[in-house]
Amino acid sequence: MDLAVHFLEGDAHLLWRSVTARRRQADMSWADFMAEFNAKYFPQEAFDLMEARFLELRQGERSVRVYDRDFNRLLVYAGRGMEDDQA
Repeated sequence: MDLAVHFLEGDAHLLWRSVTARRRQADMSWADFMAEFNAKYFPQEAFDLMEARFLELRQGERSVRVYDRDFNRLLVYAGRGMEDDQA
C-alpha cells in the first residue's frame, strides 16, 4: 500500500490525504486502500459492466492462453461469492 500511495498524483493524492485524515493509515490494509480508491474512481456501473463481461466470457475461437489471460483480467470483477479459488 505504501508503494501505491507513493505514486499517487493530483486528485488521487488529495483523495488519499482526505482518507488518512478520516482514518488512521497505520490501521489500513490493502483491501481498505482499494475500497477507498475504487469508490472514488470506479463507479458501480462500470464494475457491473465488467462483472457482466466476466459472466459472459466464453473461449470461442480464442486460444487457451488468450482465454486464460482474459479470464484472469476479468476475474477481479466477478463480484461477491468469488473471493476464493473454490468459488
